[in-house]
Amino acid sequence: MRNWLNEEKHREKPESTRISELEVELKAEKRRNAELEEAVAIFKKDYSTIRHKRPEITYEFISKYSSEFPVVNMCKVLEVSRSGYYDWENKEPSQRDLENQEILETAQESYNESGGIYGLDKLLKDVRGKFPKKSFKPGLQNRKTKCCLGN
Repeated sequence: MRNWLNEEKHREKPESTRISELEVELKAEKRRNAELEEAVAIFKKDYSTIRHKRPEITYEFISKYSSEFPVVNMCKVLEVSRSGYYDWENKEPSQRDLENQEILETAQESYNESGGIYGLDKLLKDVRGKFPKKSFKPGLQNRKTKCCLGN
């Protein structure tokens, strides 16, 4: 009986049925449009960082903007796995990372004590004084160190 009544309603007002179908489509398209606008906003932040092949760089980007955009959406847009991001975020620093951090701190101290006038060779001399059996030049020439030391 209920089905018969519904069919009669649709027969009487086919335009109202079509209007409700269009409203549902419009709502879905608005949702899709909002998702695309968010994706564009994510890409506008720092595209040069995003296009790296190394996922760690992408993860750093996600971490930086996680307060602004949902992590789920950024992972989807940037084509990285959410579980990979959370694994990266929660991992403990390796022994090498800890050693590199200590070396960077030593170089930073030396640079600051010199009043910012030491070059790479003098920094290496000071660092080698503290860590005589390590190779440092590649590590001290990376972009992060240059930024950290103000060069």
